[in-house]
Amino acid sequence: MVIKWKKRNASAVVVYVLAVSFLLLGLTGFLQQEVYSGMDGPVAEMSSRDYQSTAEFRNFISSRFHSFLNMACGDYVGGDDYYSNYGDSYSFDTYAAGEAVIEQGAVYEGGMDSAGWQEAVEGQENTQQKPSISDRKKSADRFHEHIQEDKNLLYRISYDGVHKFSNLDGISWNYDSKTKNLPEGYNFLLYFDGKKATVRKDGEEVDLYGDGIYREEEGWRLPGFKNYTGKEKWKKAKILILAAEEPVLYAEMKDEDGGWTDRTLYDLYQRYSEKKDRIRNSQICLGIGVLLLLGYLFLRREVRQAGKTFAAWTGKIWFEWKALLFLLLPIILCTSILDSYGMYDIWTELGYEGIEFTSYASMAASYSLDALAAHELSMLVIFWLFHLFVSDVFHNRGGYKKGGFGKLAAVLEQRSLSLPLSRKIVKRTYGIIFITVGQTFFLGILLLRRLIFHYGNRALQPDGSGIWDKILFGISFAVTIVLLFTEYRYQKKNRQFAEDLKELAGQITEIRDGNYEREISYAAEDADIRHMASDLEDIRKGLETAVEERTGSERMKVELVANVSHDIKTPLTSIISYIQLLKQEEGLPDHIRDYIRILDVKSERLNHMVQDVFDISKAASGQLRVEQKELDLGKLLHQTLADMQETIEAAPVTIKTEIPSVPVIVRSDGGRMYRVFQNLIGNALKYSLEGSRIYVSLQTEGNRALASIKNISNAELDQQTDFTERFLRGDESRTDGGSGLGLSIAKSFTEACGGTFGLEMNADLFVVTVTFQSAT
Repeated sequence: MVIKWKKRNASAVVVYVLAVSFLLLGLTGFLQQEVYSGMDGPVAEMSSRDYQSTAEFRNFISSRFHSFLNMACGDYVGGDDYYSNYGDSYSFDTYAAGEAVIEQGAVYEGGMDSAGWQEAVEGQENTQQKPSISDRKKSADRFHEHIQEDKNLLYRISYDGVHKFSNLDGISWNYDSKTKNLPEGYNFLLYFDGKKATVRKDGEEVDLYGDGIYREEEGWRLPGFKNYTGKEKWKKAKILILAAEEPVLYAEMKDEDGGWTDRTLYDLYQRYSEKKDRIRNSQICLGIGVLLLLGYLFLRREVRQAGKTFAAWTGKIWFEWKALLFLLLPIILCTSILDSYGMYDIWTELGYEGIEFTSYASMAASYSLDALAAHELSMLVIFWLFHLFVSDVFHNRGGYKKGGFGKLAAVLEQRSLSLPLSRKIVKRTYGIIFITVGQTFFLGILLLRRLIFHYGNRALQPDGSGIWDKILFGISFAVTIVLLFTEYRYQKKNRQFAEDLKELAGQITEIRDGNYEREISYAAEDADIRHMASDLEDIRKGLETAVEERTGSERMKVELVANVSHDIKTPLTSIISYIQLLKQEEGLPDHIRDYIRILDVKSERLNHMVQDVFDISKAASGQLRVEQKELDLGKLLHQTLADMQETIEAAPVTIKTEIPSVPVIVRSDGGRMYRVFQNLIGNALKYSLEGSRIYVSLQTEGNRALASIKNISNAELDQQTDFTERFLRGDESRTDGGSGLGLSIAKSFTEACGGTFGLEMNADLFVVTVTFQSAT
């Protein structure tokens, strides 16, 4: 089906693409987590009014304060200052003091609590030689030379009343604990008097200590808390720190030892500003996206139409080409971006023992978002290619069949159609076993790759990124995916086979129950039981034809007899009238009167037969008139037996009754049921074994009333014969003049009156049961 492209559709697609793209860009900006130094932190952190209100700034000042404290006390200055990018990786004299502020029971990423960490650090201290006084003085001098040119952070370090280090040269300003004025361009001051620190920001004092208990999340790691009082020698130290309100970039130059001038505070400020701008841009993108999304709501019908148009075009392309374009290309593009950000090293870290997985998984996710957010165009290309692939799969159901693998599968499927059902099932079972073994094999290869390239072969390939490693992984992964898809196809076939078999069993049950009208058909040409269903359909049609022919034959028989009976009734009425006149004549010879008697008996029998035919015709055509009233079934049986008393006394059998004295009330037509019981009792009197007994009983079971008549037949009964069939006589050699309609009339009348007619034969025992629902 060809779907025309309209200009309105193009406009709708543009609105939809822009809305989703802007929303995606905005959400990506908000979802980025902390990367590198943590400046890409949560949005709530960036809601602070300036960079000095962030936890990152507090950590920086606290770290730099401890470095200054070491310089004042003559301790070694090194990696304790996280933000200095300077010195060794360990500060001997200050680490233990820093650990004292950690709250009891804190747990680190590696799974070690504070006590274990402290023990490990102390063990490391004992295994290393402490630096000499000369080395400690040199480390302080080098650190001072490294940071003194950065005027974004001014400091003055004193010990025991002697100024030891300062970069306040050239600035005419002296600290006064009462003054609120700071040098121009500076709005933050921290002063440590040896016991406690005082912080002023924008002329107002900041509450550092709160309730007096230090907590890591608050960020100010300064002496003066109840649980962090500091060392005794710190009491002689005095430290002054000033931070610029808006740090600027000072020209970078190498110092005499080859190190670069420190620019940490400026970088911190720049990252904060960039983050603020990113959040603002994300808000703008989200706002534009929401507005465009509202426009899309009015054009969603056109977007769906455009999606169908695109799917109609992509439906002509082989599935393998679409998979390469819509899936492989985005994967390659995404991998290239992440590789440029060093993502491989992060995933390698996950393989090391002793590293908490969730921490590095979070870091990997952070890097991924940060990398994709930095390549907006690539991210959008990846998203829309994947979106187009999903849209194609949704609209082109079964599109995987159109392609190389699909055609190969169709050829193999076509070959299997000619196989018997048992061979198909066995072949499919072996296929599933083969696929399971194959999956196990290739998963084993993936595990072996892990062991070889990440543990056993690190000397040859330290980063585990060899080309053969990637090729082996790619092939194993691709084959595993193909095997999984093949197993899915096999399992889907088995499930469809089970559903078809269930449907076929239900249709067989319906045919057994006499429902021949429902056609048996299977739309799927490759259904396993299609041939069986076709054969069953032929059987159904044959049975339906046979039933229709039989029903038509019976209807024609009834109509023929009814028409003939109608034609006979008029002359028969005249014959009966003349017989009655002849019976009234006097002086006739005895043999003439004998002839008249025989004519009278035969004409009455013929009259009853004609009436039976009329009644059975009405019942068969649904035109039998029934008047439903409440009646006592026991009373009706007594009345019928009383009216037939002469016939009963003349019969060579005995009737035994078991009818309750209490009323058994049912709703039925009394006249029709009187005819039913008259036929049943008369039939039993006529065909019972001479000298036997006939049992007439009435009983109740729950809310049902059951009337039964039992007798022993004087002739052998054919157990396969349906004695309720019209015009059927149990003994074809009988010459008693019966019409073969007695039981048929009894059954038709019973069912027309709302009851159930049952017939049971056990050898020569003949039992007829009439059942009604009680009206009480």
